[in-house]
Amino acid sequence: MKEGDKDGAIAAAKYFMELYAFAYETWNLEPWEAMSGEGCEFCAGVSRNVRELESRGEYWLGGAPRWDDGTDYYMKRGGSQVHDVSMRATQERGQRLDKAGTELESTGGDEYLLKFSLLWDVDKWIVLGGGLENQSK
Repeated sequence: MKEGDKDGAIAAAKYFMELYAFAYETWNLEPWEAMSGEGCEFCAGVSRNVRELESRGEYWLGGAPRWDDGTDYYMKRGGSQVHDVSMRATQERGQRLDKAGTELESTGGDEYLLKFSLLWDVDKWIVLGGGLENQSK
């Protein structure tokens, strides 16, 4: 992830999605927002949703992505430091819980196509945009 190449872009996108689950579980948006670009609507939407959950005292437990091998797609935009990455993952079981730990909702088993545009900015990755498409429905 520390290199501005194909492997770094794929690792950065996977790490970003691990931060997605982390933010929903802990309400800690600092690492998520550190990688989020200013114009990234998906990134801003996740931040809003996490803050809304926190205001209600709810959180998600689990739901991390399980990466499907051999599904990565990569393209570097000619002459720039922008990298487009797509990959498939299956969401592990997750539960939305209230303050008392009562399950309000559960998810899991759905397959997603994740697409991200990332910028290599000197020594770090910035997510410019992207999102998830549920492939199970």
